[in-house]
Amino acid sequence: MTRDQLFQLKDKAAFVSERVDIEAVNMDQAMPAAWRAEEYLRQIGNPYAFKCGEISVNVCFAESGRTFREALVSCFAASLGKKANIDSL
Repeated sequence: MTRDQLFQLKDKAAFVSERVDIEAVNMDQAMPAAWRAEEYLRQIGNPYAFKCGEISVNVCFAESGRTFREALVSCFAASLGKKANIDSL
């Protein structure tokens, strides 16, 4: 999948019935990371819209702002009633 093809998928509408369940994606961990990335994209189809069991997932990223890691740490810290400290991870 080319970068342009991947970029086009970002805004493509994906019906739930068309989404691949990420639990069905199989990876050979012995293969190089570049091969695994290509294989993941081949199997998942649209990495911005997929299923995880019965849950429909839409992925998007802001042009600027918090990193994904920072957002997760903040979310987990809030659920535990604590202040997020990204430097402690």
